[in-house]
Amino acid sequence: MSKKYWAFGCSVLAMLIPVAALYIAIMYKGYPPLLTNSVSFDAKVEYAQQRNIRQANVMALGSSMTLNNISSRVMVDSLDTSYFNFSCWGLQMADTRLMAVNYVPKYKPRYVLICSSLPDFSKPENTATYKNYFSTDDYWREHWSGIFYFKNYNSLWEIIARKMGREEQARNGNIYNSLSFDDGGGVLLDVPKDRISESRWNEQFTFPNNYTNNQYQELALLSNYLKKNQVKLVFVQAPIKESFILNSSSQDELNRHFNRCRNIVEQNGGVYMNYHDPALYTNDLFVDQFHLSETGATMFTRQITHQLKNNLLTAL
Repeated sequence: MSKKYWAFGCSVLAMLIPVAALYIAIMYKGYPPLLTNSVSFDAKVEYAQQRNIRQANVMALGSSMTLNNISSRVMVDSLDTSYFNFSCWGLQMADTRLMAVNYVPKYKPRYVLICSSLPDFSKPENTATYKNYFSTDDYWREHWSGIFYFKNYNSLWEIIARKMGREEQARNGNIYNSLSFDDGGGVLLDVPKDRISESRWNEQFTFPNNYTNNQYQELALLSNYLKKNQVKLVFVQAPIKESFILNSSSQDELNRHFNRCRNIVEQNGGVYMNYHDPALYTNDLFVDQFHLSETGATMFTRQITHQLKNNLLTAL
């Protein structure tokens, strides 16, 4: 019986060794593994490693609301302190909380800046894929990411397709899914008017929905975590295109959302800012219902840094 098991083990090993060798070979050919199922998250992890980010007094976190609406140039020029934008597409508040729990001990920020809007409270979270990444020891994550060929298994075709897509996204700054990061990790959307997506420009969805209350609870947990770790949360409501409010969301619903977020943040010692102002942020400053153009994002960030400098960051 033991010989039978030994033969079986040798057969399995004989099959696994060539597979492992193949994946190692493609890594050295420049085809990295998929760390998670998020293109944006993987790209940001690799970019932060390339930039050798070790500490950031001001850490920007969140979804594309933070990624695309915050100008790193304005942040760095205006604030005399270290800064990096760790945000990526598609995060819900539960995902952002998971990022904070893992990034705050590592990068030791004094302030966490989250730019947010309705989409951050409207979908199921994607935490399983991020937990798989963060549960991996730092050594493997930073020194030999090849472990994710197996820990987050994907076919060779998926790996090759991801790399080809990311190369285009990294080069192109005038598409919605651009990954052309600036020095501070942000991506401003320079989408020409003739390439504005009609579906995104007129996007409608129900708010609040079945996921909203859970995401409010996640914001409360995030705020409490930062308070306990003596990190100041700066939570900023981003502008929303006026037509979205007129067409799909009553002002009362919007005000309830604003007040709910404000109460959660301020009850935990954070700072809440609201720059939703349709009179100031007119339609020509947007590329869709929630994302500002490069011009709009620059103006928005200047408002944020002005308030930060005058009221919050004087001690840095």
